[in-house]
Amino acid sequence: IKEAKKLSKTEFLRWFSMTKELPSIFASFKKISAVQILYIQGSEDHLFLNDVKSFVENKKNETLIIIPNCGHLINLQKPNTFNKIAADFLTLQQS
Repeated sequence: IKEAKKLSKTEFLRWFSMTKELPSIFASFKKISAVQILYIQGSEDHLFLNDVKSFVENKKNETLIIIPNCGHLINLQKPNTFNKIAADFLTLQQS
């Protein structure tokens, strides 16, 4: 949250404009549907969380993990949690 507050209005609007591109980004993921995909979202990521939830719903090769009390920048806000989840996921993919 501290990092997000440092964004200027212009930078925030640039990030926000990316939300209109989400459907096409998610559509491109369909091409790699045989691969396991992990999404890690913060519970307070108000720009992207609902879209990711909807996209992942009922998909067998995709997993969404939501980190409580965290925004969009999980790797900065809760790096140990993010790293553990990512490492565990990658370890499972290798077995």
